[in-house]
Amino acid sequence: MLEASILLRRSLLIACVAACAAVPSHARLQLGVPFSDHMVLQARHPIRVWGTGDAGETVHVKVGDREGSCTVTGTGEWRVTLEPLEYQPDHRPLTLVIRDDDEVVRIDDLLVGEVWLCSGQSNMRFTLGRYAEPRDADAPRLYPRTLATAHHARLRLINISGGTPADRTWAACSPDTVEKFSAIGYHFGVAIERSRDVPVGLIDLGKGGAAIRTFMAYDTFTAHPEFERTYKPEKRPGFTTGAVFRDELLTIAPFSLRGVLWYQGEGDASRAHLYARMLTLMIADWRRALANPDLPFLIVQLPPWERRKTDPERTTIGVKWAELREAQAQVTAEVPNTHLAVIADLGERLDIHPRRKREVGERLAVLARATVYGEPINAHGPRLTSTKVFGNAIILTFSDCEGGLFARGGELKNFAIGGSDGRFVPAKAEITGYDQITIEVPKGVQGEFVRYAWQDYFEPTLINADGFPAAPFRTDTLPLTTDGSE
Repeated sequence: MLEASILLRRSLLIACVAACAAVPSHARLQLGVPFSDHMVLQARHPIRVWGTGDAGETVHVKVGDREGSCTVTGTGEWRVTLEPLEYQPDHRPLTLVIRDDDEVVRIDDLLVGEVWLCSGQSNMRFTLGRYAEPRDADAPRLYPRTLATAHHARLRLINISGGTPADRTWAACSPDTVEKFSAIGYHFGVAIERSRDVPVGLIDLGKGGAAIRTFMAYDTFTAHPEFERTYKPEKRPGFTTGAVFRDELLTIAPFSLRGVLWYQGEGDASRAHLYARMLTLMIADWRRALANPDLPFLIVQLPPWERRKTDPERTTIGVKWAELREAQAQVTAEVPNTHLAVIADLGERLDIHPRRKREVGERLAVLARATVYGEPINAHGPRLTSTKVFGNAIILTFSDCEGGLFARGGELKNFAIGGSDGRFVPAKAEITGYDQITIEVPKGVQGEFVRYAWQDYFEPTLINADGFPAAPFRTDTLPLTTDGSE
């Protein structure tokens, strides 16, 4: 059914091209959305080039020493797949040449490097040129110095979601072209370009305020009635089921990518009980559409947030975001080639849009270097591996803590102990070994399970020697509180 959606989308594109052709008897040779001057091709991956043209004509494609041809189908579509290219000497630019019997199209200043797709909600779409108060034209920019110095000839950008660069075309990174581009994506790209010493292409594809159903294929979502029951009817263009998948992702599929950066979930906190399944299905949709069953996904775990506009009493803190974070972690534990970026130390208590986007982008870059590029560096905070009960104490053992465990601020906080009755109480925790924490079970408490940072907002205290925070966790499997109600 997903394939049917792709064919329908491309059939509509072909119809549009045919309707707008200047000469009805001949369909002009045209390329798909991700092909323009200044683009980046993914190194060491198949080169897929496609477009529309006159049925029956032969289309020839050549880039570097790779070339191939095909015949335009009866529906006006064509696609050529070339053998992968290596990084070019001194990263010199190439020209992509496409020709049929009547026309020649040239794509100049093409680089071979690393291509990453940046997608999600408003935190991924939070732009480098954002103003402190978006509704105030006189407000200062949040990152004026970073924006003014954003000249990177080997960092190339294309914005599918709207913004800069304009018109869904590639451009070299500059203050003008990156102004309305993802700030996280920008900082990630700069870090990868510098650490790998290769050109980097970034694709900005997201939708602020969009729930995950917007990013899933329509047929996939509607095949699960339990998903639909948790959503209110949505009539806003671009926010309906499958809209981003249909109108944005499919315009660049099956372009070869190195991986996907995914920062979404704020709009689905009330559906944490379903989110892991929906995200797993969405990843499968995207991998099929992009013709890469092993496409890496780097998933940003939601940071702490109080969910209030004012400074409330701590007792009002909820757990919806805690449960959504668990769903994100569950996906990375179960779906191959998915990895979790924990940013528990980068949130802001009363702002759903924390401003430390450079740190998020750079943390994602470290995660990519460790997991996708195989560099021998640590990219994770402490991760719980085992739990043992000894009398009135529980011993927690962790991995990813070479150099030891540390308490940020000098004291471990946000640990709780409880039992099968679901009643949890704060508990004292101490680091008692380089990879161990001991928790005292208070008298009269059913101390069967441990939870750490199990709430919407918390101040992270458990870190490792690299300064990476531990993700929130729990050792129980008690039912979630979310049920889909807003």
